[in-house]
Order: sequence, then C-alpha cells, then structure tokens
Amino acid sequence: MPDPVGELLGRRMRSETDDVSLGPQLVPHIYADAVAARRRRRIVVSAGGGLVALVLAAAGAVATLGSRQPATTSAPTAPAIRTTTPATGSVQPARPYQWASTLPTDVSPQVPYVSHGVLFGPGFSYAIPSGDGGVVGRVRDGVVLHQFGTPAMATPYVVVSAGSARARPLPPPVPGAPGGAALSPDRARIAYGGRVVEVATGRTVARFPGDEKSVFGWLRPGIVYLDARGRARLWRPGTQPRTLPIRVSGAPGDGAVLLDTVRRSCGRVVEVSRTAILTTQYQACDDADPVGLSPRGTVVLTRGGQAVDLHSGHRAAVPIPLIEAAARGQVAWEDERTVVFPVYSRGGSRVRFVRCTTSTGACTLAGHSMRSYRSEFMR
Repeated sequence: MPDPVGELLGRRMRSETDDVSLGPQLVPHIYADAVAARRRRRIVVSAGGGLVALVLAAAGAVATLGSRQPATTSAPTAPAIRTTTPATGSVQPARPYQWASTLPTDVSPQVPYVSHGVLFGPGFSYAIPSGDGGVVGRVRDGVVLHQFGTPAMATPYVVVSAGSARARPLPPPVPGAPGGAALSPDRARIAYGGRVVEVATGRTVARFPGDEKSVFGWLRPGIVYLDARGRARLWRPGTQPRTLPIRVSGAPGDGAVLLDTVRRSCGRVVEVSRTAILTTQYQACDDADPVGLSPRGTVVLTRGGQAVDLHSGHRAAVPIPLIEAAARGQVAWEDERTVVFPVYSRGGSRVRFVRCTTSTGACTLAGHSMRSYRSEFMR
C-alpha cells in the first residue's frame, strides 16, 4: 500500500525555492548535520564525506551497522503494530501551507538561525564573513557557528557572543579529518575535525582515535560517530571506542538515547550505557514507527502522527506536516515539549513556520509568512 506521508514528502522535496533577499524576520536554515542525520529511509544509514555527518545525496557508501558485541535489551514498551491510517485526531491537511495560515499567530522561532549570510539570535545578529553558514548549537554565552566556504587554513568554527555579536575562532580541524560536529550535552565542549575542544577557552582537550568517518552526535555516555567501516562507535575521550550493534538513524544529543532502525518501517528508541549496553525504551512499526526524538529523548514522534511521552506513556495527536518535517530532519526543538517546523507553499517559494506543543498537539503560526530561500539551517 502506498505511503501517503512518503508521497507528500517526495512532492515537497522536488519543489524549487526562490533565491531572494529577506529582512530580519528570515527563514531559519535547517543545519546540514541534522538534515543528514535524519533525512533517511528506515533501512540503512548512508555514510559519506564533506561537512555533514551523514548526507544521503553525497554518500559514498551504504553501511549496515553491526557488531559481534552482545547488546542487552529490555522488552519493548510498545508492541510492533501495523496500521495504515494516521492517529485519531491527527491533522492531515491537503494544503499544509494554507492550513498554517488558519492557526493563531505566535512569536517567531526562538532558536538561532542563519539566513542570507547573517546569523540571527535572541537580541543580536552577526554578518558571516564567508557569506553563509550553519548553526551547530547554542552554548552558554552565544552560538557555535560553522562558516561555510572558509579558506582551507582558516577555522570554519567560531563562537559568536550573544552580548557583543563578535566571533571568537575555535582551532581549525586536524588536516585530513572528516566533517561533522557535535556539542556535548552540557554545551561545554565540541567535537569536530578530529579533535575535542573546550568551548570557553578554545583548548583542545582530546584527539579522536583516528578511525572516524563522521561525527554523528554527543550523548551523555559519549560521542557517537561512524568509523571507516560504517560501524556506529561510542567513544568517551580517554577510553577506547566501543562498537554499537545498531543502525543509527537519529541522535538528539542531550540525553542517552538513539533512534535505531530495526527493519523497513520499524524502529526503536534505545538507551545507551557507558559500556555500550542498549536498553529498548520503545519499539514499533508502520504508523507507530518512531521518526523523531526530542533533545533529551523523552518524546517520540511517530509516523502516524502521535507524540509519545516515554516517561508517562501519554500520547497526543500531532499534525502530519510535523511528521513529514521530522522525517526530513527539518525540525527545531525550542524545549523538550515544543517543536518548530516549516511548511512550504506550492512550488516552495514561500514558507510558514509552525510551533506545536507535543503534550497537547496544539499548534500556532510562528511569525508570519515569508519568502523561502534555497538553503535552510536552524538549530
């Protein structure tokens, strides 16, 4: 049976966007690492070089991740089910862009974003010298920014202060090191370019083991990366990396959980220990298949249009456009229960941003309609 979400997603991704000039109320850019890590089919993870951790379009190899290490798992808290309709109460509008216009208007997205060469944050803006960039994440005193197109000898990563709107460079990547970047859960350190750097001082505190292909995320138990053989590895600086016997499809980064692909249209949420032991928190298929995860991993977005609280078991119907955006990696979590995502007009020339509360499924229009841009990054 055709997958209606997949068909809608395919049509949206084939649309063209306009390269136009915008004002300060601009289109947030979805950061490339997030897009790459989550824009996937549910069978495999593609591993490739370049800036991003995982890029389907530029991938050089298809990796089925596995290991000889045993994994201890608990019984899944949700059974594997097969359904063919969205969750009861889930909105599935024929024209999401028009649907968004009917929602109550709320404030613009409360996350840092880049548009037309300018980084916008709460109360400040910064013109990117290279002309473009992507937000890696928020830190205590500002935002870590990846500057695209910088010269080979220049540092591509900078910390932009929220107070002064000035950039402080971080050390350049190790020559020949692969791309991808991830902030530690406490936002005190950043892993990129073969090194681990202290954000506040710029001091390199550790070097990668040397087998990394791309950085995937940083959980409380350690850094998750793909090695040259396509295996998912868990590494805490100062220790030997451990292989994770899973096919990673999502790593929110603030908790200890990952999204794992079990088989086509079937996934699970696993908690990872420091010793790479896995405990299943949620597992389901088809419309209950997990396609998105909140920053600390307590809320799951399912393919059929539900937000599931893994602590309380509470379920709320959420709109299908949110699920489509989560499958593309085009969501930004303002907090553990509030998520922002874009919906595009026919042809993709305009965009509206919608904010939803996952505990109730209630949504508002985040700001006003604006013209779209050919690349989008938001974090």
